[in-house]
Amino acid sequence: IHVDIGDTVTKGELLAEIDPRVYQAQVEAGEAGVNSLRAQLNQQKAEAVLAEQNLKRNQNLIAVNAVSQQALQETESQAEVEKAQVNSIIAQIQQTESNLKASRTNLSYTKIYAPMAGTVTTLPTKEGQTLNANQTAPTIMQVANVDLMTVRAQVAEADVNRLKEN
Repeated sequence: IHVDIGDTVTKGELLAEIDPRVYQAQVEAGEAGVNSLRAQLNQQKAEAVLAEQNLKRNQNLIAVNAVSQQALQETESQAEVEKAQVNSIIAQIQQTESNLKASRTNLSYTKIYAPMAGTVTTLPTKEGQTLNANQTAPTIMQVANVDLMTVRAQVAEADVNRLKEN
C-alpha cells in the first residue's frame, strides 16, 4: 500500500500492489507454451512439405508404373495427415495465446490505481493482509473528493447567533 489516510492522490496514481508472483509465473508459462508450439509448428510444416514432395514424386512415378497404387495412396494419406497436424498445432497456438491473454489481464489486476483524484478517506486493509475476492470484492481503501462537502449539524439554540458562513 503506497498511500495513507489523508493523502491526496491523482487519477491514475498507483495506490497499492498485490503480490504478482503467481500471475507472473502464469504469464511466463503461457509464453513458454506458445514458443514451444511455434517450434512444433515449424517442424510440422517441414514434415508437411516433405510429405507433399513425396506425393508429387509418387504421382509422377505412377504414370510410368514405377510405383504401386498402394504406395501412391499411402503418400496421399500421409500428406493429408501432415496438413491436419499443422492445422491442429495452429489451433493449439490460438488457444494458448488466448489463455496467455487472460493471464496477462490477471497480472494487470495486481496494480491498483486511483480511479479519481481525491483524498484517501478510509484504509480498512493493512499491508500484508490476505484478501479474499471469491465472494465479494474487498474494500482496500476509499478515495473521495472532499473539496466541497455538505455538513449537517445540530447546534444549540444559544449558539446560532455565533455561526458564520464561509
